[in-house]
Amino acid sequence: MYGSRIYKSCTDQFKTNPVLATCTTHSTMNMARADAGVPLGVYVLDSVERYYNLDTITHDDVYMKNCIDMKGDWTAAEKNSPEYREAARARARREIEKAQKALGQ
Repeated sequence: MYGSRIYKSCTDQFKTNPVLATCTTHSTMNMARADAGVPLGVYVLDSVERYYNLDTITHDDVYMKNCIDMKGDWTAAEKNSPEYREAARARARREIEKAQKALGQ
């Protein structure tokens, strides 16, 4: 299965969708040429993954567990936050529209 590729940052592409969770990871690697043992330097990689789908933080904890397994910092919106409440309302509206279509309305 192929995924969609977006050519903008998620922040730009999904301006109207609130970030509901993030996973922040930090990795440091000492690189060297294997054949000669010559040091190539230290590479630092910081990554922030943003999650916009409410199901990511409500239906199971797979994304949170993966983040923690990578020694990342998981942050999710509080259930009483405006972002969470709006995402829950939007999901409920989609479910109602889906049910209405199924009933032919």
